[in-house]
Amino acid sequence: MIDAIVDGAAQRAGLSVPEGWPDAHDDRFLRLRRAQRAAGRDGSSTAGALEVGYTIFEAYRGRGYATEAVAALIAWAGHEHGVLHFFAAVAPDNAPSLAVVARLGFVRSGEQWDDEDGLEHVFERRTG
Repeated sequence: MIDAIVDGAAQRAGLSVPEGWPDAHDDRFLRLRRAQRAAGRDGSSTAGALEVGYTIFEAYRGRGYATEAVAALIAWAGHEHGVLHFFAAVAPDNAPSLAVVARLGFVRSGEQWDDEDGLEHVFERRTG
C-alpha cells in the first residue's frame, strides 16, 4: 500500500485516497517507512512494541475517529498477533493527539527527537 501511494499508483492498486494526499509531510513519512521496511527495520524505538499513529483529515477532526481507530488497532493487534505493548510519539503542542493517547490510557514514558517533527513525547500502553 505504501509503495502504491508513494509511487502515485494508489488508484491503479484499488486504493481510494483524497485529492492532494499525501501532503509533503505525509509523503516524507511514508518514504521513511518504506526505506525502513526495505532495510528490514520497523522504525520502532521501543523493542517488541507496536507504534500507533494516525492522520485525520481536517474536515473529519474532532469526531472521535482517531480514538476509535487506535482502540480498534490495539484490540486487533492483541487478538490476532498477541501484541500487548504499544507506543505513540506525539509533539508536545499537538493537543488533539495528546488527548487521544490520554483517553486510551497511554502513559508518558519519555521523549525523543524526530528529525522531521522535532521534540516528541513518547507514550506507552501495555494490555493484557
